[in-house]
Amino acid sequence: MSDLRKSGFPSLKTALYIALVFAITASNQAAAAQNQSQNQSQGSNTTVEALPPDGTTPQAKAWVKLRISVPQMKDRVDKFTFYPYSTKPPKVKIPLQPLPEEDKQIKQMLISSGYLSRQSLTKPYPDIGWRWHYAYRNAQKRAGGDEPRFVGGLYRWADNMIKYVKPEVERINKIEEARNARYMKAVEEFEDSHKDEEMEALRLGLDPTPVALQSANKGTAMEGLVSVKPGEWYVTGQHKTPGLTYYWQEKLKLNAGDKVTLVLNDANAMLVTGGW
Repeated sequence: MSDLRKSGFPSLKTALYIALVFAITASNQAAAAQNQSQNQSQGSNTTVEALPPDGTTPQAKAWVKLRISVPQMKDRVDKFTFYPYSTKPPKVKIPLQPLPEEDKQIKQMLISSGYLSRQSLTKPYPDIGWRWHYAYRNAQKRAGGDEPRFVGGLYRWADNMIKYVKPEVERINKIEEARNARYMKAVEEFEDSHKDEEMEALRLGLDPTPVALQSANKGTAMEGLVSVKPGEWYVTGQHKTPGLTYYWQEKLKLNAGDKVTLVLNDANAMLVTGGW
C-alpha cells in the first residue's frame, strides 16, 4: 500500500498477484461454462419418450414356440409377426358362401365328386373347394365302401351317401359361421381400439417382432421360437399355398418367464380365402 500511496501505481509484486487472481477466476468460469454446455448437449439426446415409464423395471422375457400345422403345405409362403397391438385384418373380396344343405344339391355334388370329376390331389385345390372335399372324405369313411365304378350304380350310391354327407356339411357350415363372426369382431375391435393400443405399446417400449420359421415334422408343419417382453401380443400372419391363403390373429397375454406353445391350424384361422 505504501508503494501505491507514493506513486499511484501498485508494485510489481502486487501487480503479479492481481493478475494471478484474475487468471484463476477466468479459468474457473470457463470450466463451469464448458460443463454446463456438455450437460445441455447430453440432455438434448434424452427425450421423455425415450425414458422407461415410471415404476417399471427391466423384466425377464416370455418365450413362445409357434407351430403352423395345416394339410396344405406345398409351395408355401409364410410370414408371421408378434404385434403389441391389433392390426387390420385383410379385406374379404369375395364372401364365402355356405355349402348347400338341401338333399337335391348335395346329391348333385356327390355325383360330381364320386364319378364325374374324381379328385386328384396333385391339383392346387379341389374343384368344389376344400370344405366340400373334407365333408365328402369324412362321409366316405363313415359310410365305408368304394366309389361307384359304373354309371348304373351312381344314383343309388349318391342317395345312400346323403345321410352321411349332410351332417358333415352342416358341421362345416357352423364352423365357418363362427369363423366369420370372429373375423367381424376383429375388424370392429381394430377400428375401436388400435390407436390406443399403439400408443400404449409405444409407452411400454414394445416393438413388432417377426418370427423366423423352419420346416418341421418332415415338412408337414412349420415352427419358430420367439422371445418377447411381457404384455399383450397379437400373433398375426399368413400361410399361402397355391390357390389358398390362411390368416391368423391370435391374442396372447404373456407374463415374465412364460413358456408357451401356440399351434395355428385351419380350425383357429380367422380367415381362409381362395379355393376353400
